[in-house]
Amino acid sequence: NKISEMVIPETLHIASGTGKDISSEYEITTGNRYTNNSGSEQYVRVIVSATGIAGGGTYNIRVTVINGTDEYEVYNDDFDVSSGSTKIRKVSISSLLLGNNEDLAVYITGLAGDTNVDVEAKVMRGVA
Repeated sequence: NKISEMVIPETLHIASGTGKDISSEYEITTGNRYTNNSGSEQYVRVIVSATGIAGGGTYNIRVTVINGTDEYEVYNDDFDVSSGSTKIRKVSISSLLLGNNEDLAVYITGLAGDTNVDVEAKVMRGVA
């Protein structure tokens, strides 16, 4: 039975903010980063959403992994948003192996008019 074989994605962490200025790089996870404290390595996926954007230009999502005092960029993507679009949802990473006790930081950069945007970074269990 295919339905019984389906895996329901597990949300591990949500960081969000209301009315944020993303006209320059903004860390969605400020003060609320996901830390893998499962005791072992873990595959994760990251989904970024933004509502109330200006649209009509190039946006950027960047993800870093922090291990102690070292920060490693693991994802950096520029993407175009059509004029008239006011919402985006993007799977920024579909499968990242995160080490035990490592943190994830998620950033978004919008356009000059993106000064009152609701943002969310959702970390979900990924697959190998």
